[in-house]
Amino acid sequence: MSKTTVSAPANIAFIKYWGARDLDQALPMNPSISMTLEQCVTQCTAELHGGDKDEVWISEPDGGFGTPEPDFARRVTDHLDRIRQWAGQEDHFRVATRNTFPGAAGLASSASGFAALTLATA
Repeated sequence: MSKTTVSAPANIAFIKYWGARDLDQALPMNPSISMTLEQCVTQCTAELHGGDKDEVWISEPDGGFGTPEPDFARRVTDHLDRIRQWAGQEDHFRVATRNTFPGAAGLASSASGFAALTLATA
């Protein structure tokens, strides 16, 4: 089994790009200005496992891990499917993620979370 832990910093947007002019190429409608926050990171651990489906865990306020909301778990497994397709692999992962900052605080936790997830699984 292979296990990797990666941290990726969050950022805060001062000027947001407000949509995309080309979704296929991920080109923003307008330029944006943001700042990376070194102390606000998402830490993701991904481990290959022999199961027939992915397992997704998210940190709880008490420091433990629990099952995430279904929409969050679906976004993670959809991303893992894209990584599997890119890598030409069928392995499944056990993924655990935690932030060092509060969620829904206006920081780019999705960006840091998916960056850490991508690097940990690739």
